[in-house]
Amino acid sequence: MRTFRAGIAACALFLASQVFGQELLDEDILGAQAASFKVFDADRDGKATAAEVAAGAKSIFAALDPDSDGAVTQNEFGEFSMGFAPLAEQILRRDEYRAARNVIFTRWDMNADSQLSQAEITAALFEEVFTASEAAADQEAYTKSRFIAEMGAALR
Repeated sequence: MRTFRAGIAACALFLASQVFGQELLDEDILGAQAASFKVFDADRDGKATAAEVAAGAKSIFAALDPDSDGAVTQNEFGEFSMGFAPLAEQILRRDEYRAARNVIFTRWDMNADSQLSQAEITAALFEEVFTASEAAADQEAYTKSRFIAEMGAALR
């Protein structure tokens, strides 16, 4: 009987640790999403307007194009983090995160030339960020944007 009770107690502790661990992971993902939203919410009013998304896209493109040749390659896009890469590394989900990032690259490469232009990145961000609202996207709408949702899902 003691062995049975010990087994039940061990199972309960294991399940509790899994739930608690998931809650911590969810908080980390939400933190990464909030940090990445700040790239687009320049005036910190809680909304990303079209002008702010355009400026954020320009900033992201500049960061992704370190050689300033006007194109972001798959390797350069591999540096795309938006706060998620360190978390993927920490929880040992690098491959899942890399795969999600590659899917995003392929979708954003609208002319299928294996590189991203500033126009492609801007168009993709507008399409994905403004799916919930045409005027401005708040933090909640942003976290539902396709690329942010995909990066978060890769970590779960």
